[in-house]
Amino acid sequence: MKSIKIVTDSTVDVPAAVLAEHGVEVVPLHLTVDGEAFIDRVTITPGQFMAKMKAARELPKSSQPSVGEFLAVFDSYRTRRACADVLYGRRGAQGVGRSLKQSDTG
Repeated sequence: MKSIKIVTDSTVDVPAAVLAEHGVEVVPLHLTVDGEAFIDRVTITPGQFMAKMKAARELPKSSQPSVGEFLAVFDSYRTRRACADVLYGRRGAQGVGRSLKQSDTG
């Protein structure tokens, strides 16, 4: 029997402990603050991001995860014979939806 996994992007506003408890995979967005690049929740915490954003000279920029990043997650599930359901917020819906369609998983 296949297991079911949940995948979301890092715009999800759920505590890390809850995500870990339920085995939710988070594909991170890419963030840029004053020309410095970060990977959301990997190289910068939400608290650090908020502090940098408050001190920034210009508004931060974000970009959705790439097709390749989604493919890496889904490929790992295929090898474990698991199915995945993707949840993403309205804010990221257009970009994330395009990436999923391009990866032929959405």
